[in-house]
Amino acid sequence: MWGFGGILFSEKGEIRAIFSGPVLKLGWFIAELEAIREALQIFVAADSFGGRALVVESSSRVVVNWVYNPLQRPGNLCQILADIDSVKLKIKQISFVARSASSSESVVWLAKDGATRRETFRAWW
Repeated sequence: MWGFGGILFSEKGEIRAIFSGPVLKLGWFIAELEAIREALQIFVAADSFGGRALVVESSSRVVVNWVYNPLQRPGNLCQILADIDSVKLKIKQISFVARSASSSESVVWLAKDGATRRETFRAWW
């Protein structure tokens, strides 16, 4: 079983939200996309971010490329990428960057935790 997880920080580096959940379909790329979709949904839902700019980090250059380039997306991932596109429209300023997978031990722990869950855990403040 696969899981995903993530942390949203304020511009001051304060943790503002965490999430963790299961991936119903197997695959590392799907876990990355689920984490991005969840981060965007929390950002939009949480009033505490006040419409600020969002930088989304992914450990996959391939996934970041798919988010930016619709013509290069695999057909079997159209729905989740369409969901991401839909939520992106609600955010004024957003960018996606690829970072090292080892950049956050906490995110790795949240992803492992997500694999044990039946539903997605979300918390923001």
